[in-house]
Amino acid sequence: RKNYSELDLIEEALEEASIYYKIETNPITQIRELRSGTYNIIILLDPMLIFSHVFQEIKERVWRGEGVIGIFTRSWRKDFIKELFGIKIKGWPRKKEKTIETDPTPISSEGEFTLQSDFARIVPEGENLVIVGKTKRDKQPAITLNHYGEGRAVAFGFKLNASPEAHSYEALKQILFNSFSYLKPQKEKDATISRLVPIELAFQNPASSATQLKIKEEIPQEVKLISAEPEPDEKDYLSWTFTMEPSRPNNLRYEVELPDLKGEYQFKTSIIKVEGETEFLMLIIWVVIYMSS
Repeated sequence: RKNYSELDLIEEALEEASIYYKIETNPITQIRELRSGTYNIIILLDPMLIFSHVFQEIKERVWRGEGVIGIFTRSWRKDFIKELFGIKIKGWPRKKEKTIETDPTPISSEGEFTLQSDFARIVPEGENLVIVGKTKRDKQPAITLNHYGEGRAVAFGFKLNASPEAHSYEALKQILFNSFSYLKPQKEKDATISRLVPIELAFQNPASSATQLKIKEEIPQEVKLISAEPEPDEKDYLSWTFTMEPSRPNNLRYEVELPDLKGEYQFKTSIIKVEGETEFLMLIIWVVIYMSS
């Protein structure tokens, strides 16, 4: 693990926020996880490992309401930064200031902390950009928050490599913690957290040839659908049709809000094999969720 302390800080903030997460360093796996629909916040530590065509996918996801955090320690694609993060990176400051001041924003409170690393020179470019933190002496932006479409993007112009004993550790962890909450899609914030239920289906084809499947999900009428990834084929009910390649996983994910009533709610999954115009029912799965209060 490169930059262990940086990942350590991020992971601690994620765990304190009770967020399910996964760290991926393989570019191919990163793309698969990005497209799985499981995650709604992306944290980019090293953009050089991301394929160029994936940048557009990230932009589209954030525009639709998801969140992204970028940590800038070297040159990035200028168009990607300017449009999504509302900034550009222009080298490194001559004066290596170590003290950062933070202002009251949706992800920070007023305060200051000392950095253990150098930071990039951030130049504001976006109309919807909020300066979260800046250098104390030269007032150079160091942490920013941008609103892009329905989503939001947070940029750090330095590595988050503070150790637990460092002056900046708790301050940075709190900014990350606040960012996770603020970056969460609005449609999920509008629902009551205790009644939100994420449901994920994972499939893998063990055969040597491709297989076409149709997945149908039946949810109780009183249960509200919050989101579904990928987009279902049908609007009236949840249905996906896709081709499963050999030994290649497929993931479907949707999230529902249960009513504020005690009772049990039954979900039905039908797995159907498709051969031309003919469909064969392979398996039915019933899941019962109990709401106690």
